[in-house]
Amino acid sequence: MVTGVIRELGRAMLDRFHELDWMVAGCGRSVEAVEELRRQFGEAHHFSVVDVADQQEVGGGSGPAPWSQGEWKVAYLSQS
Repeated sequence: MVTGVIRELGRAMLDRFHELDWMVAGCGRSVEAVEELRRQFGEAHHFSVVDVADQQEVGGGSGPAPWSQGEWKVAYLSQS
């Protein structure tokens, strides 16, 4: 799951993971930008409009999240 997938580091991560043939689940706040990612990358990836600063948006979904299903490669990044 890549948050902020629309711009800067999140977008760079999306592009690299896509090059590696990884399935990406990502979110961003802009409806238009998320729709553009869906058009550009197709159904192999899952993009949602979510503001991760809004606790209700993050925890208020129903049913399993798309990234909780299937076989996913997970990259853990940490700041030292």
